[in-house]
Amino acid sequence: MKHYRYQQAIQFIKDNYMAPLTLEVVAERVQISPRQLQRIFREQTGGTFSEYMEQVRMLHVCSELAESDMTIDRIAFQNGFSSANYLHYVFKRKLGTTPMQYRLQHRRQP
Repeated sequence: MKHYRYQQAIQFIKDNYMAPLTLEVVAERVQISPRQLQRIFREQTGGTFSEYMEQVRMLHVCSELAESDMTIDRIAFQNGFSSANYLHYVFKRKLGTTPMQYRLQHRRQP
């Protein structure tokens, strides 16, 4: 049963990562308690729900930085980050670089 709920949660996150999802929202969607969902995320990913959300969002952000000309502000908001500043903070913490530096290093040439 836990595995099924986890898969439901993952699919819901993939479909809605750009929205301001919380542990409580996802738990309600898959009909389990937030505490139980957090425990399942720890078992399945080795991390927290919030860490998983950041990872999913960062994958999309990195792709858009490399492939589009959208502003960093717009990319941040379209991918569920509350602000460009928060995206910058997460980027520095996770990748050791800024979104702009990443864009310059990974830009796909036409």
